[in-house]
Amino acid sequence: MSKNNQLTNQICHQLRRTAVNKTYRQSFHKTSSIVEETAAVTAAQNLIGRAQVEVPAAKRHVIIDMVATIIWYKFEQLNRSEIEAMLDIPVRETRLYQEGRQEGRQEGEVSIIIRLLQKRIDGLPEAMSTQIKELSLTNLEDLSDSLLDFSELSELQNWLEKANPEQPS
Repeated sequence: MSKNNQLTNQICHQLRRTAVNKTYRQSFHKTSSIVEETAAVTAAQNLIGRAQVEVPAAKRHVIIDMVATIIWYKFEQLNRSEIEAMLDIPVRETRLYQEGRQEGRQEGEVSIIIRLLQKRIDGLPEAMSTQIKELSLTNLEDLSDSLLDFSELSELQNWLEKANPEQPS
């Protein structure tokens, strides 16, 4: 077994050891929970440190993302800055953060576009709102550029059909 596979197996084993089933967790005393959280943080810090030293850069981000994601969900009450300080890594570079940011941008674009279209075109059907919500960020940006040219519902419908031809009308 290669050194990378051994390290990956060790990381998975350690992560499984630190993860505690919620059913069992409810039966622990408060101090036990604090000790468990401290152990999870220590294990995460150790795993990130080992990954930074022992794993090639191409695979390092996968391991760091996995550890950061587990810690992020384990400590949902903490904010990004607190997680960064705890793990001593830039959370902004993790896939979880990037995906969340992308989803936030997309939701914001959808909200603004639908509001503008409702003002521009009287009676925006729910089916069209749903189609807009399913557009990619790139298509949403294109739609935001085009929507001011629409004066009729049919123009929006034509744009949506061109942007997503497999979507039923």
